[in-house]
Amino acid sequence: MDPFKDLDEKKKAIEEAVEAVCKDISNNKNIMKKIMKRRSMTRIGTIIEE
Repeated sequence: MDPFKDLDEKKKAIEEAVEAVCKDISNNKNIMKKIMKRRSMTRIGTIIEE
């Protein structure tokens, strides 16, 4: 049993997970921008109403 082989596999899995997360984040950034725009609009709206 090679202990380093297991570590290599774990490292590969982690790198793949990080890559997937990074792709998700870049996709989510556009969505978050839209949400934040809406939020700031509603925030301005509530300030005006008050």
